[in-house]
Parts: sequence; structure tokens; C-alpha cells
Amino acid sequence: MNLQVGISNGRRYLAIVQGYRDPVTKKVRHKTIKSLGYLDELKKQYPDPIAHFKAVVEEMNKKAALEKQPVEISLDPQETLTESQANRKNIGYAALSKLYHELGLHTFFYNNSRAFKSEFNTNNIMKLLIFSRILAPASKKKHTRRKTAILRTPISHWTTSTAALRRSSLLKTDCSCIYTGR
Repeated sequence: MNLQVGISNGRRYLAIVQGYRDPVTKKVRHKTIKSLGYLDELKKQYPDPIAHFKAVVEEMNKKAALEKQPVEISLDPQETLTESQANRKNIGYAALSKLYHELGLHTFFYNNSRAFKSEFNTNNIMKLLIFSRILAPASKKKHTRRKTAILRTPISHWTTSTAALRRSSLLKTDCSCIYTGR
């Protein structure tokens, strides 16, 4: 990131920008991170606005460099976990969730469910079914029993009603898990 001094409407203008290479055109582009304002107005607030905001940009660059550093995790080899379903959470769905959103499935299910007067969130139903089938293949009934092990949603937001899903008319399968989204 750096401080850019440009001219707009005949006045000098300050902005914090970040350069990046456009993957399509292979040219350097700039993204405005923060528009600061006109230099003559900023001189009323700061004695030397250019020096002040250069220091701000330097701090932002240091913070960004720290965020890019690898994180160290320490584990105690003597510590043990109790063997129960409550202690297990599957975070393997993070990559699947990214792919799910890149494919635009969340908008597809959201847009298609708006046409129906359904009280259920079909996007979350499909996320549960897709992620659980990929991570741990089993029957739909078995997935409803272990739904909180895969998704982070509290169990109070789920209702088990096969008839309710059949009423939604978007999905014609025998599924016994529906997310109410409350």
C-alpha cells in the first residue's frame, strides 16, 4: 500500500491505494483502500498531512505483513480429549464451502426458494446434505443425527420433519432435516 496524491477538480487529493496485477490484462492496477480527502482541507486537521498519512500507510503495511506470517500452534502431547460426539467438530467443510460459493450454488438455491412460500432455508438444507455426503457418506437419516458435527449451526435451529420438506416442493426427496434459520 502507498499514499497517492492525485488531482481532482483542480485540487490535490490524497488516497491510500494498493497495487495489484490484473490477471487478465497483465497490467498493474490500483485499488483505493481509503479515500482521505483534499489536501487543503486536510491541512486544517494536520500540520503535514502527507507525512502523517505516509506514517499511517507504513503502519498498515506492517500490520498486513504480520497477518501474512505463518501461525504457530502448540499442542500438548500429554493432553487427551474425551471420546464424545460433542467434542468433535469437522472443519473439513471450509474448502467445500468456498467451492460451494464459487460455483454460486448459494445464490441459486436462494433465488429458487424465493418463488416458493417456504418457511425453510433451502440453501442450508442443501449445504448440509452436500457437505455431509462428501465428508462422511451415509444415509440422509444418519446425517440428520450428526448434523451439528458438520455444520456450526446450533441444534436448536434444526427441526426434524420429513413432512415439512415434502411440503416445500423444491426438493422431492425423503429428508428428515430442515433448517429453520431462526
